[in-house]
Amino acid sequence: MKIKTIEDWSRELIYYQKSVAWIAPNGTKYSLWSKVPHQDKDGNLVMVNNSKMSTIYYDWIRENKQELLVI
Repeated sequence: MKIKTIEDWSRELIYYQKSVAWIAPNGTKYSLWSKVPHQDKDGNLVMVNNSKMSTIYYDWIRENKQELLVI
């Protein structure tokens, strides 16, 4: 069983204006994370790091729903 690499999976992500989604091989569309910046407790604007978020989501899918990454 061969698993998609994070690079292959990242190319499948759909970047909308305010969010990131992915359509799994079974046709299910998943809304993954919001790209909207937020404020921390000190009132500073915190931008979303898309590379970091894609790694977090890929790792979770690989550990919990590996069947979605099978080539």
